[in-house]
Amino acid sequence: MEIKINGVYSNEVVTFLKSLGVNNFGFDLRPTSFNFVQLHIIQDIVKVNPNCTFTFLFQNEKDFVIKELVNFVCHETPLQKEQVLLEFTDIHDIDSCESFEMNYIWHFSDLTNYRKILHAKYLRVISLSQNHMQDYQEKQQFFPLLKELYELKRPSNLLDLRINWTEAPGESIIDFIKPNLLTLEIDNSVQSSYRQLDNQIIQIHLSHIKEMLSGGVA
Repeated sequence: MEIKINGVYSNEVVTFLKSLGVNNFGFDLRPTSFNFVQLHIIQDIVKVNPNCTFTFLFQNEKDFVIKELVNFVCHETPLQKEQVLLEFTDIHDIDSCESFEMNYIWHFSDLTNYRKILHAKYLRVISLSQNHMQDYQEKQQFFPLLKELYELKRPSNLLDLRINWTEAPGESIIDFIKPNLLTLEIDNSVQSSYRQLDNQIIQIHLSHIKEMLSGGVA
């Protein structure tokens, strides 16, 4: 199981996280986000970390903006296409995601037709929110949903579970979902000030997660 960190905004942050074994990162391109990162900084980061996987997060963005980003990644960075994923954090129709002809992470929502997963060509990762899955558990809908997802997804589709720093991953949820990825997002709970990581807190959290996973979760 791989840990992915969203919201990286500097070479220093990426270098520190790599020292803790993280090699999967998300750049936040949502203009209102505190983790918003400019393209020239992204370019600097990927140049010195060419072997990592990078995701580009969008929310309610115009198609032409996303296409410009795709063009930038393909022509202005050393990244190979398989190292790059788009990530749509809003309620996004799968057909719209497919139109960019790039591998992408889709945030599961039952407010759109998730059964299109079955025919999605570029879908790489199905991302589930731990909070959302807990709601399904409380409504006794978790197992039917999970069964359907496993029937719909391709063997090449990975499952991601988005968790919070301050809330321990639900072991029962992890046991049944068996995610390939655990995603955390940089926020004020792991920063000492604006855009300043608290390295000690990050290290403690990641060590705790790894210890929990090594205790029986594959």
